[in-house]
Amino acid sequence: MHVVIFPWLAFGHLLPGLELARRLASRGHHVSFVSTPRNLALAPRVDLVALPLPRLDGLPGGAEFTNDVPFDAFEVHRKAFDGLAAFLDASCAQGGNRPDWVVVDNFQFHHWAAAAAVDRKVYYVT
Repeated sequence: MHVVIFPWLAFGHLLPGLELARRLASRGHHVSFVSTPRNLALAPRVDLVALPLPRLDGLPGGAEFTNDVPFDAFEVHRKAFDGLAAFLDASCAQGGNRPDWVVVDNFQFHHWAAAAAVDRKVYYVT
């Protein structure tokens, strides 16, 4: 089984997501943990997917964590995060590495994930 995990870009979401990824991987499942490059340096035991955030006006350069973003740029950061849905398109198009599940930790930040999973016939859980 292939499970895709999209955690929100804050430590309180990344670390539990990594623990879930580790536990699923230890049971023999393929896990794709999708986050920004700097965040992925935290997780050496999981198949990590570096997917840089799209550049948007108003988003500071190198802003990958919520700690990198001033309060007034938070909404721009959220919009950039929405661009990570492109990973599902690419992985579903590959065929052999198609995800079976998508796991997200917060529907507020992943409002696009349920529809994206359903459209691609992938199970979804939050």
